[in-house]
Amino acid sequence: LYGNRHIRTPNEPNGLSIRYFTSNTSDSLRVSIQDVQGKPVRTWKLLPKAGLNELVWNFSSAPARGRRGPASPVSPGEYLITLEQAGQKQSVEAALLAKYRASVVTLSYTLSVEERGSETVSRMGAEAEATVVSADGLLIVPSSVINPTDLYGKLLQSRSGEAPPAMNAADFFVRIPGSDEPLAAKVLTQDRDLGIAWLKITKPPSTMAYVDLSAAEDPFVGQKAYVLGLIAEEFDYAPFVEQARITGEIKVPYSAFITNQAGKMLFSKAGVPLGFSVMRIEARSNMSAGIEFKVYSTLLGGSRLHALHQRVLQKKP
Repeated sequence: LYGNRHIRTPNEPNGLSIRYFTSNTSDSLRVSIQDVQGKPVRTWKLLPKAGLNELVWNFSSAPARGRRGPASPVSPGEYLITLEQAGQKQSVEAALLAKYRASVVTLSYTLSVEERGSETVSRMGAEAEATVVSADGLLIVPSSVINPTDLYGKLLQSRSGEAPPAMNAADFFVRIPGSDEPLAAKVLTQDRDLGIAWLKITKPPSTMAYVDLSAAEDPFVGQKAYVLGLIAEEFDYAPFVEQARITGEIKVPYSAFITNQAGKMLFSKAGVPLGFSVMRIEARSNMSAGIEFKVYSTLLGGSRLHALHQRVLQKKP
């Protein structure tokens, strides 16, 4: 660039980003935050615009009535966010996983597909979410990202009944929140039986937010959990929090839990990592319909995930 033309990019908000969609621009919208005891923490009265809106909470409470000066920061914990407009109320349970929002990154790569019996190779860009699990740029992803045939090939085979195409992933790059510069990454190791792979950013930034797996715990059946995800590129990969649930447990061929989320790190209400989930496809023979496939998600519990992660750290070059 030349002269007075400069590139300017906004910084990431210093707080919890509360995004909401509304088509009502006539009525004011009330956003309130309460702690687990129901005590009010902050309240805003806003006149939203049509479409997607954003409010950033800087984790501070409102000053006491009659007092002046800066607001005091709240303690880490679980808070309830309530949105109310024109008599309609919606509450979102936010476990202050905002501290992990920069730990969920976008992994872009080149996906190559070669049909069986053909020499033609199709290449396309693809993306997946990854979770940063160390300060020097270790990432966890489903191993199906590295070996797409393990998952997507089976799905294609279930539809066509023919042998799946050969699929390969390469040229990995990571997009860190707040930065437009892609960072190269390479595959470090993987466990295709458990469905988890580790990548390493080749030249990580000096400081990186990450999920500390040393604090991980095992979940229990029926437990309510949370996942962090990223909205599509159209919304600049904005992070969001979504509820998950531990719905079952398996003992063979390995110990794991059943959940309704895939490809994500799960957290407890207190923000403790509970494990990493992956999508599974089970093939079953059916005399009348041929081969049937059942799709479900398993969660490798926090204690075993941490043990595997420690082995990766020991082998890391």
